[in-house]
Amino acid sequence: MGTTESQGYLLTCDQMRAAEDAAFGRGESADSLMEEVGLGMSTAVRRFFPEEARGSVVVFVGNGHNGGDGLVAARHLSAAGWRVFVRFVGDGEGLKPLTLKKREALGNCGRKWNGDLEWATDSARPLAILDGLLGIGAKGPLQGAYLEATKELNALRLRENALCFALDIPSGVDGDSGEVHQDAVVADVTLTVGYGKPGLVADGAVSHVGRIVVVPVDRIVPVAGGWDPSVRVLTARILRGVLPRRAADIHKGRAGRVGIIAGSRGLTGAAALTTMAALRGGAGLVTLLAPEELQGTLASLVPPEVMVRPVEDYAEVSEMPFNVLAIGPGLGVTANAGVLNLIASDPRPMVLDADALNHIAAGHVAELLGDPPGPRLLTPHPGEMARLAGERGVEQTVRAWAEAFVASHRVTLLLKGAHTHVCEGGQSTAINTTGHPGMATGGVGDTLTGLAASLLGQGLSAFDAACVAAWVNGRAAESALVEGRQSVESLRASDLPVFFGRAFSSLKEGTL
Repeated sequence: MGTTESQGYLLTCDQMRAAEDAAFGRGESADSLMEEVGLGMSTAVRRFFPEEARGSVVVFVGNGHNGGDGLVAARHLSAAGWRVFVRFVGDGEGLKPLTLKKREALGNCGRKWNGDLEWATDSARPLAILDGLLGIGAKGPLQGAYLEATKELNALRLRENALCFALDIPSGVDGDSGEVHQDAVVADVTLTVGYGKPGLVADGAVSHVGRIVVVPVDRIVPVAGGWDPSVRVLTARILRGVLPRRAADIHKGRAGRVGIIAGSRGLTGAAALTTMAALRGGAGLVTLLAPEELQGTLASLVPPEVMVRPVEDYAEVSEMPFNVLAIGPGLGVTANAGVLNLIASDPRPMVLDADALNHIAAGHVAELLGDPPGPRLLTPHPGEMARLAGERGVEQTVRAWAEAFVASHRVTLLLKGAHTHVCEGGQSTAINTTGHPGMATGGVGDTLTGLAASLLGQGLSAFDAACVAAWVNGRAAESALVEGRQSVESLRASDLPVFFGRAFSSLKEGTL
């Protein structure tokens, strides 16, 4: 994964302060950095709403520099046509000098928040909340005016169905440990400055952190060795160099030949979703391999660009000219010896999902995954992972669970979840940042499988394909809400491939 050396890695609170101090030592000013951060935050906020949206934003402002970032972001949102309301802790008394300067710069653009629901008469205008109460340096339980402010913020988010953006870290969540204190802010999106923080990816903090956006600040550079090289968060900036540019003379046979073994009686939709995603992911040729009795049914369901080929014996697949195989979605619960033999013997890259994993878990894990003949990308959800690896220990983190599996099996693992983990021996564990709760619906894993297979077929390594597929699948789900006008309730898996194009564009642009 090509990237600037430290991009995507996590910095502890102390390491982040050291990086900031080093920047100040080079002559950077706190004022100019705050201006850059606030602008980046306002830009990120707007990307989670339709381009034409001119909503209302309530900024909760603490006394420190976190509050100053929020005030700068509010000023830029006001300039873009948003109505700004400001809620100060302690009525704005005790602001640090730089935060006070940003309050003065906001001027009359920000009206003091007094709880009035002025926007309620204009339902077309969305509501955003900025949590600028406490930054990563805050430790321990919330108290006094800050506790009252977080309670008010959380209540406003629920009552008005507002989208909450935490600035750097949700107030009340520990930046290093991820410990969630009572009445901590529940954010939908966390806009973290420069680098991810360990607390943001802690298992217990996921429901308070939400979607992670790293706001780039290139003038803040970690001191040598001042980051954890064993884990990183996935962003468009570090992934955009992974996708190869297509040559002018490329043809479909060189754009990736993907063979998909999916679908069974009553489970044909999984095959349709997987093939659709493989096509939208850029594969040159997609072939669905199916039992002869299902060929007609499946041919009527899949996109017209997909070839549906009947297969009597899966041993035949070894002789077919595919670059990659995707096996498992909707395959059915009856173990197929031919499929297992194919997994055991074929050296080509494979994406293994759903029932392929369940068949492997039924006594074949060591045999098929200990030292497979070719790259194997596994994409389990937690239930499938438990069948493969055993239940996660009470004190075991998701990351440790995943890393332990790849330490003893020569595979690439994409463990699905709110913060998907991608693990492979010799690689930094990657944690995905995109997506939202609307993806908790059947078929989203099938689109991920087809997309990952398509990327493998185009020449990406299993690890890079897993990282890009996780990011793009999640980003497409976000675009379906913003541009497709879906909601977390209405989102369907079939909506996602429609927005792969927009997600790929975001990745190439390096945005979000």
